[in-house]
Amino acid sequence: MDPLLVDFMSGKSSLLVAMGPTGSGKTHTMFGCPRDPGMVPLALKKIFSYAVGNAARTTDDNFPRTYYISMFEIYSERGKGERILDLCPDGVDLSIHQLTIKGLREVMISTLAEAESLVACGMLKRTIAATNANSHRSQCIINIRCDRKSLLDGNDLSLGSAVLTIADLAGAEREKKTGNQGSRLLESNFINNTSMVFGLCLRSLLEHQKNPRKPLQKHFKNSLLTRYLRDYLEGRKRMTLV
Repeated sequence: MDPLLVDFMSGKSSLLVAMGPTGSGKTHTMFGCPRDPGMVPLALKKIFSYAVGNAARTTDDNFPRTYYISMFEIYSERGKGERILDLCPDGVDLSIHQLTIKGLREVMISTLAEAESLVACGMLKRTIAATNANSHRSQCIINIRCDRKSLLDGNDLSLGSAVLTIADLAGAEREKKTGNQGSRLLESNFINNTSMVFGLCLRSLLEHQKNPRKPLQKHFKNSLLTRYLRDYLEGRKRMTLV
């Protein structure tokens, strides 16, 4: 996680993805528990430790940072198409236009406690369903945006934004293991299809990186998740997989 945080604090966007079969520990790795915090709370702690440290240094006063968090999930209700739900308080159904989630709410945060509280509330809204293997039934995406400004000579000028995106993907499911039936089985098909498309995008990117003459395939068009993460899946921005 540290290299992504270094990039983020220096103004570069990056992505961390947890992927694997259902029940393998993705959500625990990302979020952990109070006694054993995962990557998200540890990252937030480091970000705000950096912010507090910089606030105490007069040399960095001309470059204040403002932080925002947005959270959403992509899920399929009874297997009837893909839907996007804002996980912030009072969040509503959303839609995607190219690489942008229309209507997604960003919440400005100024302390570690505010950030942790917002993420915890979002996780409580996440779509769940009891199965034999796991309960989370959606792709959960958290965006932490850092907006840097320059106040030199009394001018309030934006130096641009960087976004640290963290994605906790629903794991591929096997019918025999989950015991899914009816609508739960349809939802499993959606999860498995999204996992397959994501994997195809990764394979295409890897083959392109090994041989630049080999064109990237357009697999990203086949799911909302991969459409949203297109810049990463086509190698334009840095991505790390767990």
